[in-house]
Amino acid sequence: MHRATFSDLPGPGADDETRQLGEQHLRGVAEMHGLRMRDWLAEWADMPEPWRDIGSIGGAVLRLTPDEMQELARRIAEVVADYRWDEPDAPAPAGAERVVVQYQVMPRAGRGRG
Repeated sequence: MHRATFSDLPGPGADDETRQLGEQHLRGVAEMHGLRMRDWLAEWADMPEPWRDIGSIGGAVLRLTPDEMQELARRIAEVVADYRWDEPDAPAPAGAERVVVQYQVMPRAGRGRG
């Protein structure tokens, strides 16, 4: 079972082939995230209480240094790691359901425009 996807771009010393493969992977992950959002929205109105009213979609445009951006991504991953993973055979509290957490931390396209 697929539990999580954490994708980093290839480092500065990566060759062109590695960079291209990394970009293909990131595009696939981005598409998967979009499909999950589409599927959730298609089912949202028919979800039972309390699930229908407790999801969250958010976003923010911050002004960060590369080090701060890396720290933010690390801290978000730490928060997610503190919660119960979706393990089919592991016990879970009554009423627990599968929940998807998606996040992206990336430089904004057209950065430097203020």
